[in-house]
Parts: sequence; C-alpha cells; structure tokens
Amino acid sequence: MTDNRPAPLPRKHPRLWQAYLFWEEIMLLKQRHTLRISSISAGKSNLDAIFEKGMIEGVVTYESNNKKVTVETVAVDEILGHATKIMIDQGKEVPVWPWITGIKGFAAGSQAAKILALIDDIGRYDSVAKLWRYAGYGLYKYYEKDGKVVAPTKGKESQGSGEDRRIVEVEPEPKDGWRVDTFRDRAIAGYVLPYNKTLKSTLYIAADNFIKQQTPYYTDIYYAEKKRQRELHPDKITANGVPMFSDGHIDNRGRRKMIKEFLKKLWLEWRMAEGLPITEKY
Repeated sequence: MTDNRPAPLPRKHPRLWQAYLFWEEIMLLKQRHTLRISSISAGKSNLDAIFEKGMIEGVVTYESNNKKVTVETVAVDEILGHATKIMIDQGKEVPVWPWITGIKGFAAGSQAAKILALIDDIGRYDSVAKLWRYAGYGLYKYYEKDGKVVAPTKGKESQGSGEDRRIVEVEPEPKDGWRVDTFRDRAIAGYVLPYNKTLKSTLYIAADNFIKQQTPYYTDIYYAEKKRQRELHPDKITANGVPMFSDGHIDNRGRRKMIKEFLKKLWLEWRMAEGLPITEKY
C-alpha cells in the first residue's frame, strides 16, 4: 500500500516544537479533568469528584475490596510545570528570545515560547505580509456575492481520505453574481483554512495580556485604533440584519491592529537576529 501522506514539515527548531506539543498535551489533560469536575459540581455527571481531584493533585484515594487504598502519583500541575520549563528552555535557543521576552507580558517566557514554536522558522516568510497571513491576520482576494464571501480566488482543498488524503491547490471558476474584493482571511466551507488557527488564538491571548498589563507601545496602538475606528463609525448600525460597529467590533479592530504591529516587529527583529534580508520600508 502506498503512503500518500505529505512529507513532514522540516522544522528549524524541532525540540522546541516537541516541547510545545508536550506542554499542550499536559494542558489538555488538566482541562479535561477540570471540565469533569465542573460537570460533577453542576450535577451533570455522577462521577466521583474527590477521585477526579485526586488524579489532578497526585494522591488518589478510593475503596477496593472494602479497604481504603491510597495511590500517590505525580500531580498534573507538577508535570505541567516541568513541561513549561522545558518549553521555555528550548525557546531560549531561538535568536529573537531576548527581544520577545523583553516585552511586558512575555517576560515569563511560556507565551513567547509558544508563539516561536508555532512560527518556527522566520526564514519562510520573506515579507511581513506572509507572516500576517500565516497567523490569521492577513488580507486576500476573495469572491463575494450579496455581501457574503463565498470562495477564495485561489485556495486549497482536501481531497480523498485516510492515506489517500491530499491537499491540492485550486482556483475556483467565478459564478454568476460573484465579484472579487479584498477581505480578511476566514474559514470557508470546503476549503483548507489559510492560516494556523492555534497561532491566531495564541496571539489573541497575547493581546489580552498586553491590555491587562498595559504593555507600553502596543496598548498605545490599541487605544489609538479604537478611537480612530469609533470616529470613523460613530453609530452602531445593522447591515443586512447583522450588527456592525458595536463596541465589540471596535475592540476587535483595535486588537487586530495591535497584534499586526507586534508581528511586524517580531518579523523584523527575528530576521535581523538571524542575519536574513529585510525590505527597506521595515
């Protein structure tokens, strides 16, 4: 049987990626235990909350053959702490580490290590626009009909299944009523997501940290963009039955501007740290 799966992605920092995967696996384990405990507390599960908490805390007590049994294991938080340390240690191998951890909100290192692991090799992005697109903050030409984005002008489809599954590039033929315009990248049914959704969600959390900690420079951009957007759109309106320019919309635009600026700075500093060429305008 022929294995048609694509060749593995060559990684510049494979151990950082492995450390990130280890951290992610332990974090998911903790989240699953926590969700089960929450369900028990809400009366939505008949499982044993004490037993569940014991597995998280590393001391499990239960009855077996009418005897009390106590089993000591390793607390999930302890494993998570080790996983975080390993991930941070591997992140330090990336030349841009001193710069990114010098930003307020990234000093602890774990968030910085996750972002670097997900990007891996800045040499793959010879322009900041390509990094924006990979991170889910890019713009692209799409087909639109009646106010709805229906297809990319050029995208990728997943075809086949199992070992026969493959990703192919496609250029959809425009249909009646379709017109081309530039939109932010988004998920479209039938097409492969054009960005790394894990990186995008990680950057959203980073934006939260910037705002909570009032990170200099980046929050200045955030508040300035919110002010500009509200001045451009003073009224909250409804377009085709969809609310537009609410406080939430304005906030998201401010966050988007802030994260794009962070990615631009990261791209610049990382490429300079590795001696890679940069364009004059940056």
